[in-house]
Amino acid sequence: MNDNKLIPLVFGHFKQFLFVKWLLLISALYIVEGYSNDYLVKGELSNKYQNLSWQKLCDGFAGCEGAKWVEDEDGLSLLFAAHHDHLVFKWSEERGLSLWKSNSPEATSFRPDGQGGYYVVEQATRRLTRWNKEGETVEVLTDSYKGKKLNRPNDARVDQLGRVWFTDPNYLFKKRPHEVQELSGQY
Repeated sequence: MNDNKLIPLVFGHFKQFLFVKWLLLISALYIVEGYSNDYLVKGELSNKYQNLSWQKLCDGFAGCEGAKWVEDEDGLSLLFAAHHDHLVFKWSEERGLSLWKSNSPEATSFRPDGQGGYYVVEQATRRLTRWNKEGETVEVLTDSYKGKKLNRPNDARVDQLGRVWFTDPNYLFKKRPHEVQELSGQY
């Protein structure tokens, strides 16, 4: 796919993407009491779920993103980041809430890589990486586009063919004047 076709594809679904991101953020901060794995995995809502209640997992962070339900050794777990606090949390019904990574480079997305690890976007390092199941960086997939440093990778998705798609907005440069924006616009 050439670069000219990528931008309309991404922005053509931007409104839908923001809605999905909002729903994922809500799921990072609250869990549904009395849920079933069927509800969480398929994301379906029907009449049988109307009487469920919400339970707060945590609060007090500068921002939370990257909510992702994953199957791992704990069963079904929720990964999410308090990215501006450089923290990544993991929650499972069996173990509750735990700190998964305490030195996160403002990671905001955790997408299974098919090898037991995750594709992760790192805002502070301005790159797309692959982490192992322990949360260690094992590969830098990209940190630039056409020779210019990425802006601030923020969200990632993996399509059915295994391709990784990510957003690269240009925010926070005004708050971080020591960083230089090399790519104009948002991608």
